[in-house]
Amino acid sequence: MKHLLTTLSAMLIAASASFAQTSWLDHAADSYAGGSGTQADPYLIATPEQLAKLAADTYGSAASVMEQKENYTIYEAFEGVYFRLTADIDLSGHEWQGIGGYMELPVEDENVDPDYDEYRFMGVIDGDGKKITNMEGLYGFVGSTGLYAEVRNVTVESGEITAYGAITMAGGIVGANRGLVENCVNKANVTAFFFYPGGVVGSNETGEDGSPSGIVRKCINLGRVSSRPDIGNGAYSGGICGTNTSIIELCANYGDVSATTMGSAGIACMVDAGVVRNCYNRGSITCDAEQAGGIAAAVMGRSGEAEVYACYNAGEVYCPLGAASCVVAAMNINQSSIALHHLYNDAQACPGLYVVGMNVDSDVDEATTIDIEPAMMKSQAFVNILNKAGETDEWIVDETVNDGYPTFASFRDFLAESGVGLAEQVAGDALSDISVYAIDGHIVVTGAEEAEITVYGTAGTVLARGSREAVSAASFDGGIYVVSVRSGSEVRNVKVAI
Repeated sequence: MKHLLTTLSAMLIAASASFAQTSWLDHAADSYAGGSGTQADPYLIATPEQLAKLAADTYGSAASVMEQKENYTIYEAFEGVYFRLTADIDLSGHEWQGIGGYMELPVEDENVDPDYDEYRFMGVIDGDGKKITNMEGLYGFVGSTGLYAEVRNVTVESGEITAYGAITMAGGIVGANRGLVENCVNKANVTAFFFYPGGVVGSNETGEDGSPSGIVRKCINLGRVSSRPDIGNGAYSGGICGTNTSIIELCANYGDVSATTMGSAGIACMVDAGVVRNCYNRGSITCDAEQAGGIAAAVMGRSGEAEVYACYNAGEVYCPLGAASCVVAAMNINQSSIALHHLYNDAQACPGLYVVGMNVDSDVDEATTIDIEPAMMKSQAFVNILNKAGETDEWIVDETVNDGYPTFASFRDFLAESGVGLAEQVAGDALSDISVYAIDGHIVVTGAEEAEITVYGTAGTVLARGSREAVSAASFDGGIYVVSVRSGSEVRNVKVAI
């Protein structure tokens, strides 16, 4: 059988040669800390070696054939089996391959791309609020999940997840998800050489039965997500998910998200089908070429109906060839239904950016897809709008957390304890003495010598970005411009007329 641990370990280490560590699969414990694997008496995991046993058995002794494809095999493991963490887990010292994932198959012809067997975890993991630290590997905490899998209450406190070659689906919590990911927090950085890195989940998919079983709910990302910024093929980075065909709801992104060639977004970069609802972004979203969005970058509809609603963006979005605060490209590929409504944008954090459509035959409610001022965004009236549109009572506003922007009731304690999201868009001492004005077709900024300046047109297009000197050297036609001045975490936006 191809899933012998020694073969797997050698192949995965070869695929990620930049890691000096050995694999955690080679350091698996012989038994768990207790339990029998039932819901009432889950297997207990207290050490990294015991967590490595779960990963090793998912690839090895617990794996059985789910489906035989022409060129590869899909395995499943631990359906109906329960696990719970009982202590924080430090994964430093060895590479983490994930609980399930992909294994490269050998090929005789070096010019032929290899296929990959897939190993899907089908059980239930309860992190019980414990923290995973120093996680370095290929896929995420869990590499691949199946229809009945659940991953709950897991916090990845630190780490670096890097997807190599054809292993494109990487997330801080799960690489490829077809089950439930709930109440999870990711702080690890996630990078893919090519496509679909996500802060929480790389690819959120339908289940084996075709149902929208991939559910990402009540999750937060604080890690940096990038599609390999130092090479030319990076695309489709998402703060919560890289790509989605199922359900994302009640999630928030605070991490910076970037891509090299196409697509970066605060929540789900590519929405091929499914639903994104009741989510918000406060991270900085950047794409070096085209398609960047505070919520979604490409709503495609290639795999079925797609809907994005009851979301807001309060983070900067930068893209030289086209950007929108909510959705960039609503492209109806297969004449599937696409609906975009109740999508709101902070008019000061990222002014003047709306939905940008390309060959769109879709339902876009322009009356509820708008820029609004922060004061309105931080009001109970806005919370009422979001709760009604999103058919929930989870949205709240509390001036002591999230800098007064709306968040979710279940996030309040975490935000209060960690200080996440406080004063990220508010100018402080570093910007207290700035002055912005126009003279002879040039925009001049004084004060805050180390600040980065961005000049936006009325349509939200970035017209100039760089140091004070670089921006002042640019010439502008007559009109109204928004000048954004950033120093560290402090931002001030000023309108200027030329």
